[in-house]
Amino acid sequence: MLWLLLACTVAPQTQDSGADDSGAQDTGTRFEPLDGHGTLSGDCNALDDGEWDSDSPFSFRNTLDLLEGFEDEELLEQSQIILSEGNLNSGSLYSEIFAFEAMARCEAASLLKTEGKVDYSDPNGKKTDMLLLVDGRQVGLSVARGFTYPMGTEMTAEKADELLEKKLGDLPLSQANGAGGDIWERSILHIIAVDSQHGDEIEAAWERMDSSIKMDFGLMITVTDGADDALY
Repeated sequence: MLWLLLACTVAPQTQDSGADDSGAQDTGTRFEPLDGHGTLSGDCNALDDGEWDSDSPFSFRNTLDLLEGFEDEELLEQSQIILSEGNLNSGSLYSEIFAFEAMARCEAASLLKTEGKVDYSDPNGKKTDMLLLVDGRQVGLSVARGFTYPMGTEMTAEKADELLEKKLGDLPLSQANGAGGDIWERSILHIIAVDSQHGDEIEAAWERMDSSIKMDFGLMITVTDGADDALY
């Protein structure tokens, strides 16, 4: 599948120029997402050495409008691998697929291994949802769904805190469990949020979270819109 990388004319980023692993030239400005299903907007091409070389946490947010829905055959080629190999919780499969799609289209991430293929020291211990290559670095991507049941219910600050505390608490355990060539150096929590209200609460929870919990982790929030029922 050929993807086109289009230069965007919005505000510049303060980062060094150079070329990333996708071959795209980084001229110090943001880029439009790579082609794929639905419309992505917001933070894109955001990760660079400022994040990777720091031991501080970071967060970014974007929006994915799935318009009138999608068909499996319209997914990116590596998303098809996630679909065919499955995960350990089938109910969250499509949220994981579209978390990968956002990372692939915005950060030129490539899939190294799906959840069931990663090697662990303790097969019964904590696991990550997929192993990615981003900017030449192995990254464990853990995916969570940000929604409140029943659908249409707003997320409270307490629920947002609870979600982040639980998911962030799992990250050091899964990262320490990687084995052999599947040891990764950074972990990212990617939350697929059902609407902007949920995204706002999760973002606010991150801001008030103690640094001892956030450690050097990354938070990616993708708020979905359109025909996104399959993700939740």
